[in-house]
Amino acid sequence: MQKDSSTPASKGVTRPKCSISILMVVAIQTFVVALVVLVVPLLISVNSTRDSNHVSVQTGKAISASLVEKIQLDANTMAAEAVDKYLQFVEDTITNFNLNVQNGLVDPYSVDSVYDQLRVMQQRTRLLDAIFLGLADRTFTIVRTDAIPYRVGLLSNNKTFVNCNLCNLLYPANSTDPMLVKRRTTQNWILRFGVTDFTRPDGIDPTPLDSLALDFAKRPIWIKAVAQDPSNQVVQWADPQFIFNANYTGVTAGLALYTKSKKFIGVFGISLTYMNMAEYVAGYKPTPNSFMFIMTGDGIMLVSSFNETLGNATTSIVKSLVNCTSPALVQISNYFSNLLKPNETYTSLGPSAHYEIGNMFVQLAVAKRNMVIVNGALKEDYQGAYDAVLSDLEHSLERKVSEIIGIGVALFVVTLLLGVLFTYLQISRPMYKVASYLKLATTFKFKEIMDQGGYGKTSFLSELGEIHFTFFEMVGNFAQSLKANRELSARPGGGRKSTQEQSMEVKTNVSTENKTGRSSMV
Repeated sequence: MQKDSSTPASKGVTRPKCSISILMVVAIQTFVVALVVLVVPLLISVNSTRDSNHVSVQTGKAISASLVEKIQLDANTMAAEAVDKYLQFVEDTITNFNLNVQNGLVDPYSVDSVYDQLRVMQQRTRLLDAIFLGLADRTFTIVRTDAIPYRVGLLSNNKTFVNCNLCNLLYPANSTDPMLVKRRTTQNWILRFGVTDFTRPDGIDPTPLDSLALDFAKRPIWIKAVAQDPSNQVVQWADPQFIFNANYTGVTAGLALYTKSKKFIGVFGISLTYMNMAEYVAGYKPTPNSFMFIMTGDGIMLVSSFNETLGNATTSIVKSLVNCTSPALVQISNYFSNLLKPNETYTSLGPSAHYEIGNMFVQLAVAKRNMVIVNGALKEDYQGAYDAVLSDLEHSLERKVSEIIGIGVALFVVTLLLGVLFTYLQISRPMYKVASYLKLATTFKFKEIMDQGGYGKTSFLSELGEIHFTFFEMVGNFAQSLKANRELSARPGGGRKSTQEQSMEVKTNVSTENKTGRSSMV
């Protein structure tokens, strides 16, 4: 049977199976408190700062993009209004000529009357490239203003030119000019003469400039105009064409003419090139390096600020956007193609839309008459280094956030270390000393306690200081009692001091100890 080594005083004390030091408890406690007090608010603050920084940068970019969109939209709107005004002027001119015929102000069968009306129109504006009237018997007059000298052309089946001053001027009966002679024998050749002065009916050079073979009744505008119901017709527009041997596109608008009794007279129309529209394109570009182009809803290119041929001069076929080769146009075409569903036209992207395509801002607007106006520019044209500044700001803010995190972690570590160090110096070490002294005291080794420097300053924590002070007071009392017992044992005859004497001696020693803070242990 194993002998129980416990002293009687410790019989009722049971040690736990496991224990943990005060230092570890305080370290864990400090860690948890620092985590809650420092790290959690820090993480919340960092996330809030990051979100705020992100929102600030994105807001700046959004405001910048919104301003760009507004600028481009305004440019498109002004260009669309100018183009619409230009085309509306063409339609109004055709409609007014029809009204003049209806009201008897112009005799459509009189070359002189028609030419005088066209001359006045041309005198008022230079925006109409060609004005013509084609009669059912293939007599028509053209006034052109797309070249210098301006030209007037005449083809008439009336070979006698009765009561036709312009005919007599342009086709003298006795002329031997080869072109005039050819004109007398060929029905489809129109002669063109230079106009020297539109203010005078005879302001024409009677020497023919050139001739042109043309069967007017086969032209698309004639076919499209006469296909309408006479009682409900509007000005018709032919499909765009690439103008002969020139590097620009053109289009013709026309209206079939009828008498009040609905007798068909012929077709009156105006041909124009989109070179005039190019002026609007150039005038409404928001930045010097920006671009603009106009196309139909089907993507047929009408005018463009890019240095690219828009059609085939031989076949007169106009390019589509998808056939263009300029890098920016190719990029825009591919982007739009991804947006369009099958059988959709570019007008479905409207009425207005703003896009960021690669390094470009692009604005699309749908105008009247199935036209789509697109303008754009490199982002740097609008924002300069603004995007770079925002990116630098974003990176700078991210660096600041990293610095804040570093400072927070450093504070957390310092707080933890200070808490542990304080606990060690002011709690753990003093209590460890007291515990070791208690072990020595249980075996009455008071001298060893003195040798280990048991006396000295106590902890400034009041409870620990009181324990320290009281412990050594108790040790002092034990030491004095033991000393007294030894002295009694050493007296001759083994005599003992009276109880009153022992009590007075202990009190005297304790009083001395309280005053000096130190006992005289042996």
